[in-house]
Amino acid sequence: MRFIKIFLAGFLVLSLMLFMCGCSDDGGKSELIIKYNIESEPITLDPQIANDSSSRLVILNIFEGLMRLDEKDRVILGAAKSYEANKDYTHFIFTLCDDLKWNDGTELTAEDFRYGIVRALSPETGSETVENLYCIKNAENFHKGKAKKSELGISVDGNRIIFDLEYSDEAFPKVLTSPPTMPCNEKFFLSTKGQYGRDDEFILSNGAFYIKNYGWSHNNSISLANNKNYVGDEEAIPAGIDISIGSIRNGYQAIADGKVDCYAISGSDLESAKNSGMTIKEYDDTTWGICFNMQNETMQNSNIRKGLLKALNRENIEKAVPEHYNITRGIVPKSVEVGSQNYRTKAGEMYLKQDKNARQFVYDGMQELELTRLTDIEILCPDDEKLQPLINEILEDWNESTGYYFNKNPVPQAELEYAVSIGNYTAAFLPIQSDGDSPLDTLKKFRTNESGNVSGLSSKEYDSYIEKIENSSDYESLDTIIKAEKYLCDNAIFYPICTETRYYASAEGIVGVMFHQFGAEADFRYASAVGVAND
Repeated sequence: MRFIKIFLAGFLVLSLMLFMCGCSDDGGKSELIIKYNIESEPITLDPQIANDSSSRLVILNIFEGLMRLDEKDRVILGAAKSYEANKDYTHFIFTLCDDLKWNDGTELTAEDFRYGIVRALSPETGSETVENLYCIKNAENFHKGKAKKSELGISVDGNRIIFDLEYSDEAFPKVLTSPPTMPCNEKFFLSTKGQYGRDDEFILSNGAFYIKNYGWSHNNSISLANNKNYVGDEEAIPAGIDISIGSIRNGYQAIADGKVDCYAISGSDLESAKNSGMTIKEYDDTTWGICFNMQNETMQNSNIRKGLLKALNRENIEKAVPEHYNITRGIVPKSVEVGSQNYRTKAGEMYLKQDKNARQFVYDGMQELELTRLTDIEILCPDDEKLQPLINEILEDWNESTGYYFNKNPVPQAELEYAVSIGNYTAAFLPIQSDGDSPLDTLKKFRTNESGNVSGLSSKEYDSYIEKIENSSDYESLDTIIKAEKYLCDNAIFYPICTETRYYASAEGIVGVMFHQFGAEADFRYASAVGVAND
């Protein structure tokens, strides 16, 4: 059956490529080079430790896990040809595809996958991206130096890799699509002597592409080539990917000018992109709202926070939400699911409702802090013109309700992100982007000392909710997930207002680029050009 599947898939790909322009004469392999851009230099292309979006995008295209995501973010087989699980989903066995190789032709084994995961969890590696692996038996204790490597729930039997979990997790295969679970050849890793992932000569790939020799011009570009040793149900179509590095101010214009073949565009350019024949994909995974700095002395007072949020006229706030933004009444995005059910539908609305006694809350807080006036509160916000009516509505409600005058500080997005990251604000209108399709991927951003905890919240109660969610399946943790989100709402930590729709466009004739909803990554293996020439 697998031979038939591979034969049919190969026949379909070949048929498509014969009709594409830019085909070569040697077996139907496309000469297409896709042009893309990343905003910044990848910090490292070591999958076990990479933690920035630029690095993850490149890693996604030069490595392949046991499982991977398709164009609809569904989990499908990757380097594994099959897997099985016991009835309670605490024991998984993955069988590797036949004849797997690294891009240099070296045999790729189950041990390479085991070594990669063990290395990611090793305290000496210092990876900050492995919390989703804590479902593996003793993984958390091993990562924290409290258990031995031999106690990990990972073993190898020939071409099979076996996992034992701490708890039931039907969604575990999705964990194996993440960078820390990518394979790592121990002999090659040791030969790099601490340089692994830092340049093309120190990277061994098993994905659809690899970095060309001298293909990484640091802070300038990365050139990927089709990996002839890649084993998958379908061969990657493009001959390569040319990735430029640097800021692009207008994605639509960059595509129109031919600088890139696909890129993120703003909502204001949506109609122009459609009229130009570009293909558009859109995602709704970023929640915008009011966030208070919990490290600020004034904002640490819950009555002041609650009073300010209870002063908001929700009806008027929602009327001021601009085009290409959607009203939301919860912190976790509407697109997120628990198991196979939509979380937002299960949890319902979660935001502090307007209260005629809002002013009294503020005054009570001022008395607790022995304040006679509120003079140091302004709302930090993006300088985006279309958002200003919404910010003005917030300020009008605050000023009217409290009797004090509050101001706004509109700044460029990058400046907003930096100020928030160092805690230099009292209140801000800012985005919270989910890193994945589970509620935990949003809610853990408010955990004490969590990377990206823009609120500065430090709460043992809230942390206990997150820990409990991490150590149970989605089905078991639904009540706890709702309690965690409710905590943020009831304690006036974050007030959700709207979600932002992100748009990705591909140039006319460029099809097959897979943009993944969470993480802003793109997979180019099936990209092709239909009816247009590739320059």
